[in-house]
Amino acid sequence: MDLPSIECLEEALAECPCGLFLVSHDRHFLDRLTRTRRHIPRKKEYQNDFILHDLEYKRDLT
Repeated sequence: MDLPSIECLEEALAECPCGLFLVSHDRHFLDRLTRTRRHIPRKKEYQNDFILHDLEYKRDLT
């Protein structure tokens, strides 16, 4: 998707009052729209943005 399309989708989803299940490789998109993420292989929830998520995830691997 081009940037204007992503921004339009982001605005629409941000205004949606329902719960959403989002799957994306766009970390900035997910950071702006989510408060909780579930990392499926480990079945663990991470409550932070992706920078902190990565730090927690790497810590959990050790």
